[in-house]
Amino acid sequence: MKYPYDNNDNNYFYTDEDEYVPYEDQEMDEYSFNYNSNPEYPQKNHKWRNPLPWILLLLIALGIAMLIGIFQWVKNNSGQGKIVANENYPVPVETAFAENETTIPTENQVTQTENLEGKTLSTFVEVMTLANQKAKEGAKTFSIQCTQDLYNSLLQERSISPASSVTETPLDEILENCTGTTGYTFTCYELTYRIDIEITRMLAGFEIVTAWKNGATAQLPDAERQTYEAAESLVSELRKETEIETAYAIHDWLCNHITYTVDESTEADDCAIGAILYGQANCDGYADAFYLLGTMMGLEVRIQCGDADSPALDGENSGAGHMWNLLKIDGMWHHVDVTWADGNEGDVILYCWFNVGSKTMQKTHYWHSDTTVEIAEDTDLSTRPRNEYHIWSPEDFQTAVSDAVGQGFSVAYFVFESEELYSYKDYLPDYLANSWFYSSYSYMEIDEMQTLVFIP
Repeated sequence: MKYPYDNNDNNYFYTDEDEYVPYEDQEMDEYSFNYNSNPEYPQKNHKWRNPLPWILLLLIALGIAMLIGIFQWVKNNSGQGKIVANENYPVPVETAFAENETTIPTENQVTQTENLEGKTLSTFVEVMTLANQKAKEGAKTFSIQCTQDLYNSLLQERSISPASSVTETPLDEILENCTGTTGYTFTCYELTYRIDIEITRMLAGFEIVTAWKNGATAQLPDAERQTYEAAESLVSELRKETEIETAYAIHDWLCNHITYTVDESTEADDCAIGAILYGQANCDGYADAFYLLGTMMGLEVRIQCGDADSPALDGENSGAGHMWNLLKIDGMWHHVDVTWADGNEGDVILYCWFNVGSKTMQKTHYWHSDTTVEIAEDTDLSTRPRNEYHIWSPEDFQTAVSDAVGQGFSVAYFVFESEELYSYKDYLPDYLANSWFYSSYSYMEIDEMQTLVFIP
């Protein structure tokens, strides 16, 4: 190693071989040394290399980055992304038309007032909140910017029920439950995890409610405007002092004025138009009408899509999908199925599926809890009709029958709280044997709900 050394004002290098070599005779390979009076701390003075190659490399890297950015911008704005149509209904891919059946998340998960437009979403709750916001605005187009995990989850096909041949994605379910969508397109961008939504058709009840809230009912199409006018005329008739009484009044009016139909020759039966104007509807029409009337009377009502074991098929699952409602009373959401309440057996209305919790509803209905609101597990017995009796013991059944006879009810409902207790329904003739008032009667057995309906 060579060190600078001052020897009588002559610049020499002192080498390991203890010889003095003149400064100018040393070989300078990679770097030179400056003079330093202290030989123990030599200073290195690096030579500057030619910077041109580094500048060229930097310019090339910037050019590549700009090209990638331009390519991505063109892809995202050219409309040539991946088109996904709902496979429930076979349609040409080029139309991307999704025919569907047609919440608000819980307040502790995300605030309803938070504007999620343009933000990157990571949960179903956030997507539901955004969809609800857009439904309230009446927006027909909006975008969902997702994380990669959420993007993949939203587009994952899954069955609604074990026996169902119909599959839907969580995105389908959210749009149906939150916006009443019955037709839409969505374009997916796999590189940026963005989904663009365009709603092409909604349930008539949702269209009417949006126009009603915005003071634009005069601009509705004729059938929807007439449905709105008919619904408006029912408000004073059906609105009661309490929310639960109002809900019962709407529920019973629909059961008494609608005949269930599967007529596929008209679309009116699929929405509130058929239910309110023409008195016939399928499950979509019942649910849409309950949503429309309930909302106009100040109730919080939602649509719920899923599947069910149809009583018309002896409890078998049709696999075709089903629609009912969710009703919020005293801060808690419960299920309401007006379609199944309309037993179409004279004037009998079945309350087995009115304002019940999920424990009761899941005996016959199927839905995915991650794409809807938080629903109460238990039924609030304080909201049940006066002529409904809940049987917790054999003695309760005998007492309930006696009370129903004494009250002179035209119909009574006995709900047995276990399968073992339900077998005691066969004792009804014995309990009525000594009652001259009920010398003739009929009854209905709803096995799925462990309910006996007594009809004098």
